[in-house]
Amino acid sequence: MIFQSLASGAIAAILLAGPSLAQVDKSSPIQRNSVTELEDGSILAHDVQGTFLFADWDEYLGSPFFTRNGKRCGIGALNMPPSVAFIGSQSDCTNSLTIPDPGYDPSGAGANVYDIPVVFHVLYSNNGSGNIPDARIFEQVAILNADFAALTNSKIQFHLATVDPSGNPTSGITRHRNKNWYNDRGSYASSIGWDTTRYLNIYTNTAGGNLGYAYLPNGGGVVGSDFDGVRLLWRAVGYTNYSPYDLGRTGTHEVGHYLGLQHTFQGGCGTSNCYASGDLCCDTNPESSPNYSACSPTERATCGSPDPVRNFMDYSEDACMDHFTLDQSVRMRCTLENWRVNLTTWENGGGGGGGTAPDQVSGGSPSNGATEVASSTSLSWGAANGASQYDVYFGTSTNPSLVSADQSGTSYDPGSLADGTTYYWRVDSENSNGVTSGSTWSFTTAAGGGGGGGGVIFSDGFESGSFANWSRQNNDVRIGTNALTGTYAADLRKSTGITTSVSTSQTEVTVSWAWRTSGFDNGERVQATITGGAGGAQVVTYSSTSWASPSVTLTGVSGTIGITFDTNANRKNERAYVDDVLVQ
Repeated sequence: MIFQSLASGAIAAILLAGPSLAQVDKSSPIQRNSVTELEDGSILAHDVQGTFLFADWDEYLGSPFFTRNGKRCGIGALNMPPSVAFIGSQSDCTNSLTIPDPGYDPSGAGANVYDIPVVFHVLYSNNGSGNIPDARIFEQVAILNADFAALTNSKIQFHLATVDPSGNPTSGITRHRNKNWYNDRGSYASSIGWDTTRYLNIYTNTAGGNLGYAYLPNGGGVVGSDFDGVRLLWRAVGYTNYSPYDLGRTGTHEVGHYLGLQHTFQGGCGTSNCYASGDLCCDTNPESSPNYSACSPTERATCGSPDPVRNFMDYSEDACMDHFTLDQSVRMRCTLENWRVNLTTWENGGGGGGGTAPDQVSGGSPSNGATEVASSTSLSWGAANGASQYDVYFGTSTNPSLVSADQSGTSYDPGSLADGTTYYWRVDSENSNGVTSGSTWSFTTAAGGGGGGGGVIFSDGFESGSFANWSRQNNDVRIGTNALTGTYAADLRKSTGITTSVSTSQTEVTVSWAWRTSGFDNGERVQATITGGAGGAQVVTYSSTSWASPSVTLTGVSGTIGITFDTNANRKNERAYVDDVLVQ
């Protein structure tokens, strides 16, 4: 069942099992339609076109209802008369204007690091649905820190609050079992929210059927109100198997709103005064409508220039989002300076313990982008001012894993490394006042001895951002950023495939590649078919969500080999990723 429109009698019967559609949270003016999770996990949704029942959140997210109602983000851009006392030049960043004063530039000399205390309120149903573990919340905070430091480092960072509003120690996580609150109804924010002038309150529940929503503070009436904060669909918190919203970017997007950013498609193509139209940021290209599927800027140009589909404030899938711009960082810092003046711990303690977080680490060795690095190399970095210890992240993924926590030294030995491999690493500095996320660096080890005499015949990690070496079966094949190494990989959606042929004078070749899946079920798989050897076609299938690197050796090759990757999935959110195809 993809979705089912329900007759009035069926609606009445179903409502006996769940909250009334008439129940609307007065503290959540975002609700324009109704989405409710029933006790059996099915999703009941209602809008002007009718009432629909979905089997689960996966079906709901892939439905026309989700797209039609703009549920990627349900931003509540309230513009109420000011009711909270503010200080500073609020006119520098209103809901209709940005004035990019150099004083807000995060790269300026002496620019402050804003460290924001966060409290997560986990709202879950009577049957336990939505009661996410602490680990997912820790992941989400780490994602926020990495994303806000990506490319143009905003010098905005986040930590779970260590002191509650009464001055007591806290983990920064609260939990509440309440079916109405879980379905984003009832006055939960006024009941359990912490001081919204001093904490970023993040509520995880069904978010009214949205992936998330937040309120822009730059028109007044928001900061200090009960409803201020961020709501996130619990399924989209941290790293999940909830493709294509599985990398925590919903949290990044909504916190962007919380700090004053508008959608990249706000106001369509805008006017020539880019600081007073569109998204109020001149270095984000104008965009006439939200992007849901394009990942490469060359795929979409709705206002005559490449759309900012990789920006955190578009509606793109998580794997395609990777940056804020400088103007966006300036606008967020202006918002903190003038609208959320009591929030950051560097200024006045703001609820997170006070003091100053450490500087970002620098001087990484091997240097960023280094090649021909020895396989026996160690990592090292310069001591960060104010840091008492460091967390080291390392691996072959662009999102490296934590390998050493709370170490005092400024070096780390990863052990023997593979030849001809690109590694990624990051070092976060920390002290009792917060954690400062470092930049993600990369290096590539030397190729080594080769082994076999033939050398590399064909290699494609899709780093050109195109399928120049491949034929695509249909448009459900895209270039994506869920890569094992580098930036890009092939992204195969639903039932589709790519194929290429490779000419060679060698009679024995080995074909290797990397792949993983997301969202597959009921016998769905990604398949590699390698042809051209004397033994006939070699077929390999896979369905796991973990990266794997299989290989096939062909003998008796006569001139040409064929390589095909295809899937048999049936829904858009069921994906296979292929990377690092090598013939040697």
